[in-house]
Amino acid sequence: MEEADKLLILNLQDYGLVIEEGVVTLAQFEPELVYKACLCYLRLIDEAKAEPFPEGLPRGMSSRVNTASNLTTVIKGLGYKAELSYHQLLYPNAIDLRKLLMWLQQAVPQKSDVVDNGGGGGGGSLVVLSDVIAKTLANIQKESWVPWSHHQQPHVGNTSRSRQLQTVPLKTPVRGRAVKTTPGLEAFYTKYLPPVSAQPLRKDDVAPSVFETNLASFAEAQEKENEWNTKGLTSGLNPIAYREQKLKAIMSTIGASFRIHMAEAARANEASGKVTDLSRLIESIEGATSQEGTSFGRKVLFNQESAGVNVEPKVSEEERIAQQQKEIEDAQQILSQITNKVGKLEKDIQGVESSIRRLEAGIQDEDVRREGLEKEYRIKKRTFDLLPEADKNIAELQSISATSSLRLIELAQEWEKHRVPLLEQIRQLKDDQMSRQDETKVKLEQIKEMRARMKHLVEDIHQKEEHYQQLLEAYAALPKDLTRAVYTRRILEIVKNVKKQKVDIDKILLDTRNLKKEINTVSETLGRIFAVVDELVFQDANVKKDPTAVSAYKFFASMDEGFKKLVKVIEETGHSRNSILNLESKIEQIQLRTNSLTFDRLEKDLEEIKQENQKLIAKIKQGMNG
Repeated sequence: MEEADKLLILNLQDYGLVIEEGVVTLAQFEPELVYKACLCYLRLIDEAKAEPFPEGLPRGMSSRVNTASNLTTVIKGLGYKAELSYHQLLYPNAIDLRKLLMWLQQAVPQKSDVVDNGGGGGGGSLVVLSDVIAKTLANIQKESWVPWSHHQQPHVGNTSRSRQLQTVPLKTPVRGRAVKTTPGLEAFYTKYLPPVSAQPLRKDDVAPSVFETNLASFAEAQEKENEWNTKGLTSGLNPIAYREQKLKAIMSTIGASFRIHMAEAARANEASGKVTDLSRLIESIEGATSQEGTSFGRKVLFNQESAGVNVEPKVSEEERIAQQQKEIEDAQQILSQITNKVGKLEKDIQGVESSIRRLEAGIQDEDVRREGLEKEYRIKKRTFDLLPEADKNIAELQSISATSSLRLIELAQEWEKHRVPLLEQIRQLKDDQMSRQDETKVKLEQIKEMRARMKHLVEDIHQKEEHYQQLLEAYAALPKDLTRAVYTRRILEIVKNVKKQKVDIDKILLDTRNLKKEINTVSETLGRIFAVVDELVFQDANVKKDPTAVSAYKFFASMDEGFKKLVKVIEETGHSRNSILNLESKIEQIQLRTNSLTFDRLEKDLEEIKQENQKLIAKIKQGMNG
């Protein structure tokens, strides 16, 4: 622990904390030094949170307690999980203080050295720029946020420059076959498509538009990847064929939906008894178009208005507005009437189209029926032509039938010759297909396992990289003035001590093992001796009825009970000694924690608090009397 204390003290000195030369361990830290050390680390972690605290502890005891409590609250807010309160700063002990300072040392952000490749004053300018950025971010963090519509209020700081977040759809060049297959697309991208920064009308909309476009493209790519991993791989198709199949399925679904709705509309028209034809539709369209809606009607109205311009009297502004309002209302009424007529015409058109489709379907059915009737007519006509010479024609038909039967038998035999190998080939192909499907399923499972393993490996690599970066930061935070030989010497000393302790532990374990063996051997020997003696004495006392043997057996039994009690007492004594050793080690740990809590200091602080309380009570009474 002294080595860890020395390293912490060296780090505090590197950070600018003044520590006396005689202080070499954390047990020698006074409350003032503990407070300064915690405040030094807090400034390195978050300088804004360290600004309200003074450089040292105040003189008054109540102010000290308040300052220490506020500092511990801030440290807990940074993520410190162990127990921490003001008394651990005002009455520190080495164990808790070491734990606290080591956590603060790990929480200090590591800053990489600024490398100036050009030489000269470039590094200084980068440092100045970093300071300006840090101050600006600190000022922005102090400002309170309000909605963009309330930026006129003067008390909200710098938020008057805030604007409403708006995005604009951005057009970006695409890659792939679309550039080659679409003529002029590449020229449009290279010559006419404006850059992303010039597409939004306001410059403030560029960043949110880019963010939204990138997020949308990322979400689309992720959704496609998830769909391909869940559905595309199991379909057995390549990505292009899978997309084409998906597009065909969507188009077929849309077409089926259209056909269902059109059929429902046709059935509704038939049920209502509404019959429309093309001439009535044309007449309704012609009747709906009035003379005012034609170009001739509009010319006539314009000529009438132009002819009557000179005769119209002058009207006031209110009358003109009222007249315009009336004309607007009339126009709206006419527009609503025309809209209703157009809706009715569209319904009539749909009814006519459904009637046309029904007629076309009826025509197709009649064509099929006509073809069947024509075929039947030709057969009957041929039969009637053959009736005058029935016997001769029957004989010819029988010969033709016999020839056809022989031909069919030959064809059947020939087909059997071809059918058997084809069936064998079909069975073989089916077996190959099943085996390939099984292999495909196995490969798909292997692909899924490999993908899961790849994700696990990627996460493992990220974790190892983070651990590597933490180790690099910890190495950069170590003091550079200590040489490698010092660390090597310390490590060798620690290893030497560990080896020595290991040898001692091995010796103790060996002695304990040998002692257990001896105890087991002696116990077994005593057990055997006791059994033999018990048997001999019992035989003499039971068989020979010797009073000496009976009394000897009684003494032997009482001696056995006494030895058992003695062994039990010895075992309890060993357990008690172990408990005593554990309690002594716990007492030593508690003493280490409470050694720093000197009762003299506690009594002195208690007296100071009592005096401050009396002064406050006197001031309160004086104020109440005044």
